[in-house]
Amino acid sequence: MKDPSGMYKVYKIVDNETGKSYVGSTGEYYLCRRLHTHRRDKKAGKGCSSAQLDLYNCDINLIEKVSHEQRKEREAYWIENTDCVNIRKLKGISKERRRET
Repeated sequence: MKDPSGMYKVYKIVDNETGKSYVGSTGEYYLCRRLHTHRRDKKAGKGCSSAQLDLYNCDINLIEKVSHEQRKEREAYWIENTDCVNIRKLKGISKERRRET
């Protein structure tokens, strides 16, 4: 279920065993639904950085709520300023943002 307010969430998944983290963003109303998608994608062998984490022994936490327009910029900010496993981390700018510039 998408957030009816139209807001997006920047979130962090933290592996409780290793302390590794992943930063992402979603329009989902419930972060647990987004975590479920990460788990499904890992099981299917899709290449997301979050697959490096134990997604069954983790916490998913809201970092901030942002507008659609701010989503990619704020996600890139948190990826750059967080010790995380995201492979999109390149000079502080995500792949999506690099395509826009």
